[in-house]
Amino acid sequence: GLRRGFARKGRPPHYVPAALSLDEVAASVPQRRAVADPSRDWSQGPPPLPPRPGGYPLPAVRRPRGGAVPRLGAAWVPGEGGSHSPFDDPGTPIPGVPLEPDKPAVPWKVLRTHNGNLPVYAKLAYGGLEATTLVRHFFGDVEHMRKELARVCESPVRVRSGKFEVKGLHTWKIKEWLTSLGM
Repeated sequence: GLRRGFARKGRPPHYVPAALSLDEVAASVPQRRAVADPSRDWSQGPPPLPPRPGGYPLPAVRRPRGGAVPRLGAAWVPGEGGSHSPFDDPGTPIPGVPLEPDKPAVPWKVLRTHNGNLPVYAKLAYGGLEATTLVRHFFGDVEHMRKELARVCESPVRVRSGKFEVKGLHTWKIKEWLTSLGM
């Protein structure tokens, strides 16, 4: 068969002349055309496009992608935008309205997160053997709120930096209690 290697047989060797005469060099250089084709002349930028029936599509406007997502929480009005989770009861009062308006207001406040939820979280440790409930975003009389939380949850409450830690799983109970207070 035919062996393919770097040393192929059967081709004549390609000789390179050691010196060329000026006549041979002039004959090998192609002559420039006298009339330049305007479609191939890029010295003044890209050539103009030929006319097209119907015109050309407008250049696409590039929209920036990524970056910070604008949060429009300041424009949110309570009671607007009925985006409820499947667990929310549509008949619940809007946030900010207490169930008992004639009752005196509590000396503390719990702020909602930027998407409108109450900042009550469950923290599971030791593979789920130890459950703690965290309450964040509160201000006001901390000791009064700690005693009220302990009364509602019937379990010990610790004050940590920026959060309350309630022993046990009490997220639903605390959220209902805060909603009833109008938080």
